[in-house]
Amino acid sequence: MFSALTNTIKFNSQNEQSNPIIGQLLADTGALPAGRYVCWVLLTTSAAGTFLVNHRNADDDATEDFVYLQVPANDSRQFVLAFALEENERLTVTPLVDLTANVTVSIVHQRLS
Repeated sequence: MFSALTNTIKFNSQNEQSNPIIGQLLADTGALPAGRYVCWVLLTTSAAGTFLVNHRNADDDATEDFVYLQVPANDSRQFVLAFALEENERLTVTPLVDLTANVTVSIVHQRLS
């Protein structure tokens, strides 16, 4: 029943970023094998902000899909998302607008199949 959950959980995190600008890469899973993934996105920010979790294509030159995440000022939030990825696609997190804030972002992901 739980055999699909035996795949290794992988963690990607960047150091705290000060005053990130629109589109700045805050976290990146790197190229992933094809499959279905569950992802936990952990966000902490000192100012309210909207962030994008981007489903990037295999060449990492276009966004296939995205999810908006909003975090209030001086708060931390955890989001659970699911994605189906093709070979060498990736997930990234970027701010939607320029922020005057300190931001820390982590992506934890696990391949289900």
